[in-house]
Amino acid sequence: RRGGLPGLAVDGPVLLFVLADRLHHPRGGDSLPELELSADTTICRGARVQLQAAGADRYQWEPAAGLSDPTIPDPIAAPDESTLYQLRAATNDGCEARAELWVRIREFSDVIIGIPDTLTTPGERFRLPLRIEVPEALLPLELRRLRFELRYQARLLRIRGVDQGTTMQRRVEGGDVILTLDVPSRLLQQSETKLFEFETVGLITMLETTTLRIENIEAEFQEDVCINVAGTSGSYGIHEYCLGYEVGLRQLLALRVAPNPADAEVDISIRPASGSDRQLLELFDNFGRRLWRTEVRSQDGQSYSLKLETASLSAGIYLLRLRSADQVETARILVRR
Repeated sequence: RRGGLPGLAVDGPVLLFVLADRLHHPRGGDSLPELELSADTTICRGARVQLQAAGADRYQWEPAAGLSDPTIPDPIAAPDESTLYQLRAATNDGCEARAELWVRIREFSDVIIGIPDTLTTPGERFRLPLRIEVPEALLPLELRRLRFELRYQARLLRIRGVDQGTTMQRRVEGGDVILTLDVPSRLLQQSETKLFEFETVGLITMLETTTLRIENIEAEFQEDVCINVAGTSGSYGIHEYCLGYEVGLRQLLALRVAPNPADAEVDISIRPASGSDRQLLELFDNFGRRLWRTEVRSQDGQSYSLKLETASLSAGIYLLRLRSADQVETARILVRR
């Protein structure tokens, strides 16, 4: 308008700028909350993560499912599936702001460490590998730390050492040896990798088997994977073709068992050794305990047979051994129920 303001002469239209030191929210608040919010994250299924928010006075997280408390700035989230959490935050004077973040779920993959089943000849020195199996989708995979225990029967096997930088500690519990092994870190690039080999001596001399059980596994991998680690037990025994062999033995006796597997009884057919008319027939359980014995005699070198009742035996594997003065032959009997 024409006219003037105090101390200011104006002649013509005036565009007036007003500078203010404070803007007021229409509802009376000073300003919107300046929220600070944690970033999107990924967790393994079944894990938990703490959400973080700051910059307001009141908080409301949605959905509330899987949250320890949806009304605090830092609840613990344990969702069953990937979830978009939305946050509504307000100041005490009524100003509100909204934000959101993802908590995504990563499924577990199975990694298996194990020792293969092994059959050898009595007293043989051999190398026993420890292998790790990894799904192709995880490769390459960084193994940062691996510790586990290996348990086996002391009287049936002797493990003398390991290779490729693995450290080994030994202790004895009853009749078992327990080895604690620490495997150095490495990058796994194949679905099946040999971690190391045991230097081993077999002590089994008859039909027995010792199980090598992997226990108490502790493993650490790179951070962006979710892994379950399981151990598979292996077994060590004498190859059935080696049973009954002794040093210098070249001629085997003829020993036949039928039916096998057995239920109530078996028929045993024996062809006598040359130059021998007296032989000892024995039955052992899988722990090497003798359950039965009888002396058998041939007439004029003729084959002969007899019956063995198995109805009273528990289900399992038994060893039948036929001995003459300088020869031995064995046969396995599987009793089923």
